[in-house]
Amino acid sequence: LQANLENRILERTRELNEANTFNERRAANFEAAAQLARTVASFRDINKLLPAITEVISNKFNYYHVGIFLNDDTQEYTILTAANSEIGKRLLTDGLQIKISQTGLIPSVARTGTLRVSQDGKQSFNYSSDAVDFVDTQSELVLPMRIENTIIGVIDMHSESLNAFDDIAINILSILADQTAIAIQNTRIYEETQAALAESQILYGTVIKQA
Repeated sequence: LQANLENRILERTRELNEANTFNERRAANFEAAAQLARTVASFRDINKLLPAITEVISNKFNYYHVGIFLNDDTQEYTILTAANSEIGKRLLTDGLQIKISQTGLIPSVARTGTLRVSQDGKQSFNYSSDAVDFVDTQSELVLPMRIENTIIGVIDMHSESLNAFDDIAINILSILADQTAIAIQNTRIYEETQAALAESQILYGTVIKQA
């Protein structure tokens, strides 16, 4: 009876610890989502918005490299547009672009819109000859960004830990990817509106001068 009671106490303690861990992770995930929402609201310039998003995801989830790729208008290449790590920033300076039709995690997600994950330490991150620079990567997650039915790009995340992306992390990161896609769309609309307004003002000034 004493042994059974001790086993029940141990089991209950384990369940409570698991519940506490789960709740802590949920709270951290909600905090990350809120931080990203604040970041999105803070920027109207896409060149400032995307780097800020990579920093938020990296800091909140402890992924050492986060890169954002945007597909070109022809859906032929996906282009590295923002990154938080030193390696990523160097690749950004080099103008890294990956052909969407080729094999690999990043082009596959950019082409199909289906997330891909590698958690076994195999290096499959599709940075061509620069892949050797990501020697610390043990897990990689690539998530699509969509505007309605159009895939506009991907978010690529690297962790130094094996099996870093469980279902909880993938679910919340998928939501963050959707938020990012909406933010990109809103930023583009804002920029187009500002450009149209400036053009209208120039045209109006020309008409006034002619009058």
